[in-house]
Amino acid sequence: TLWEVYYPPFQAAVDAGVASAMCSYNKVNGVYACENEQILVKDLREKMKFDGWVMSDWFASRSFSAAQGLDQEMPGLGGKPDTQGSFFHDRNLDTLSETKLDEMVAPMLRKMLAFGLFDKPVCLPPFHCDREKEVKTITPELQQLSLELATASVLLLKNEQKVLPWSHTIKRIAVLGSACNQSRNLDSSVNDGLLGDYYVI
Repeated sequence: TLWEVYYPPFQAAVDAGVASAMCSYNKVNGVYACENEQILVKDLREKMKFDGWVMSDWFASRSFSAAQGLDQEMPGLGGKPDTQGSFFHDRNLDTLSETKLDEMVAPMLRKMLAFGLFDKPVCLPPFHCDREKEVKTITPELQQLSLELATASVLLLKNEQKVLPWSHTIKRIAVLGSACNQSRNLDSSVNDGLLGDYYVI
C-alpha cells in the first residue's frame, strides 16, 4: 500500500530533484516519522534514491535520531537539551563520527550551491526580498495547472453510475474519526499546527 498509494508523490518529487524532505509528527507503522529508519533511510534514500537532506517538522523530533536518517532538527532554537525538538545539541552531535556528520551536512551544501543560494543575499523578510516580491506567481498557465491538479485529486463528488452501492433512500451518512470534530478557527489553526483542521488548512 505504501508504494501504491502513499509513496508515488514522494517518488515524483525525488525524481524532479527535490532538495529536502520534512518528516512529520505522526507515527508510521508504530514508529515516529522523524526516527523511522525504514521510511527515512531504506525507503527514501535507498529505494527512491533521494540525495537531499531530511529535516524535522517544527518540534517533531522525539529523540536524537541522526542514525535513523534525520539530518537537521527544526526549528533549532536550542531549547532544554533532550526535550522534544532539542536533541541535536553539541553533546549528542559529538557522539557522531566525522564521516556521519559529513553525510548529514554535504547534501545541504550541495543543494544550496546547486540552487544558487550562496550567489545572492537570502530573503529574510523584510530584508533582501525585492526580487521575490516582483515575481509574478499568478499566470493563466499556473491557474490552469492548479485547476488540473485540483480536478485530478477529486475522488468522488457525485455517486454517478452507482459507483458506491448506496440506496436512494439513504438520507444520512456517518463520518467517523478525529478529523470530523476539528476546530474551524483559521487563526488558531495557523498558530497551532497540531490542531489538524483538515478542512481549512
